[in-house]
Amino acid sequence: MRTRAKGLMAMAVVVAAAVSGCATGGSGGSSGGQTSAEPIVLYAPIPLTGSRQYYEIVAGANAAAAAINKAGGVKGRQIEIKSCDTKSDPTQEAACAQDILKTKATAVISQASGRSTAIADVTNENKIASIGGLGFGSLDLLKDSVAAFNLTTGPTAPMTCPAGLGGDGRTTFGAMVTDLASGALIAQAAETATKAVPGTTWAKTIKVLPEATDVAGLFQTALDSKVNGLVLAGSTTQLVGVVQANNNRIGLCGPDSLTVDALTKLGPAGNTWIGMSSTPPVDIVRAGGGDGVLFADDMAAYGASSNDKLAAEPAWRYTTLTGWMSVRAFQRVAEKIDGDISQKSVFDAFTKTTDLRFPGLLPSPVDFTKFQPIPAFARVFVPEYTAYKWDATKKHFASTGTTANLITLLSKGQ
Repeated sequence: MRTRAKGLMAMAVVVAAAVSGCATGGSGGSSGGQTSAEPIVLYAPIPLTGSRQYYEIVAGANAAAAAINKAGGVKGRQIEIKSCDTKSDPTQEAACAQDILKTKATAVISQASGRSTAIADVTNENKIASIGGLGFGSLDLLKDSVAAFNLTTGPTAPMTCPAGLGGDGRTTFGAMVTDLASGALIAQAAETATKAVPGTTWAKTIKVLPEATDVAGLFQTALDSKVNGLVLAGSTTQLVGVVQANNNRIGLCGPDSLTVDALTKLGPAGNTWIGMSSTPPVDIVRAGGGDGVLFADDMAAYGASSNDKLAAEPAWRYTTLTGWMSVRAFQRVAEKIDGDISQKSVFDAFTKTTDLRFPGLLPSPVDFTKFQPIPAFARVFVPEYTAYKWDATKKHFASTGTTANLITLLSKGQ
């Protein structure tokens, strides 16, 4: 969710190719015992240029693929990550959607675009599993998609911010959200959730143009409305701008999207930042053991064997982890398939998966057969979030002890 120079993309990660205007990714690595079987193509339609860039998703996906390939692949087949630059543009999203079919991708991972329904239409109509996280423009996939198997849904994190802010002693809330349909849904859900947090009230929602960079004036509008806790959903540039303008005056809460590097540079101004997340922040991801350690080890090994600067720990973000988890989820489900690994067999396997575990990362097993009772959020398979507050002195996140279940909040607040 922030601008990142194109030069940071590793040569080992993305090889430039003219395929419907898409940038395609290379193999995540290989093993000495690589077989001659065709590789398994996992397709990542992600903005890599334009106002929002998610290079780190590809880095996380490639790190997982490299580790899996080094260990022999999935049932003897290597994984190949292919990315397509959607540019956050509907026309380019349509081109990437068609390229999914042309490349005969086995599955889609970490779908992070949402300025159109083109990609979702292709995955739904062709029953191609779309695994992992969602972009802020993709909230429709939580209700209308038969193919979205969501692990982490960053756009739903701000909806639980009233619980995080309330646990931090804040009482009057507002929101600053991107002026898109997704922003309106986030603000509406946060307002509903506020009704479920005792002793709190909702004051105001402020809309921000997607491309806006100067948010100081809009933040002052929030202050004028007497809020002492603000829910945020926007670009990293916008989030940083609000943190700077705030300078510790009120509580701020959003998804776990600000990097440790960005927060460190903000200095004491970052002390009121709370990130809501279903996974531990990447700076303390090892603390829970299990897959947190495996993620860190995979990233370190990949960084050592490539020139991808985004594999280095200071550049990790929750979206890095999302890319990694998408590939590891594919591996864990695909390895249990009897017979060939194909679009159909993978889709069928995910629809029947009831116990996908990420120990140390997710609070409970993921059951893709269990849908939520609120239609708009039917495919939120991981509704549990924890509040993590930034400590500018120690320069890391720490849990506040506040947890929230999105579905419970919305059900009580309705």
